[in-house]
Amino acid sequence: MTEPKPFLISIFNAAVAAADPERTIRDHLPAKPRGRTIVIGAGKASAAMAKAVEDHWKYSQASTVSSGSIEMQRILLSRALLAGAK
Repeated sequence: MTEPKPFLISIFNAAVAAADPERTIRDHLPAKPRGRTIVIGAGKASAAMAKAVEDHWKYSQASTVSSGSIEMQRILLSRALLAGAK
């Protein structure tokens, strides 16, 4: 019989991986559009999803306004400031 704890941990890890914004957003984005792109989101995952869009389309100068976690907002603000300093 399979031990329940490792089985439950594997199910949890699979669920978290399936909800990873980097992978989920990347798999559904079209080709990078020309010109300006505005991404609007709301909710806890919006900052991570906006970051996935920025990373996938490789924007060197991007800023994100989001209602996501304070920590994610700090990360995105730091990235925007560093990108502007180049």
